[in-house]
Amino acid sequence: MIIVLSSEQRIEILSNIAENTGKRINVVLQPYSANAMKDSSADIQWMYRFSAFENRIFRVQNGTTTFRNVDISMNCPINVDDVTDTILRAIRELERTQF
Repeated sequence: MIIVLSSEQRIEILSNIAENTGKRINVVLQPYSANAMKDSSADIQWMYRFSAFENRIFRVQNGTTTFRNVDISMNCPINVDDVTDTILRAIRELERTQF
């Protein structure tokens, strides 16, 4: 399925894809939060950020932040399957990160 929309609508769709991808693998992905970035607990915080400048998946744990850039063009149609696979790969890579 390929979808073409405005920039704001694209970001909303990408956000929904990220959240749903996380749900499928029992990872709660939330929108980027500066407060969560400061979390020093052992709990893992998962976040996403989609904008004209960066597309990233973040993992915060024990006060340490790691992220993976998600290669999604903001100028091309959204291929839902490709975006899902890309987000899933980023999550899997971050899960292997040791703190």
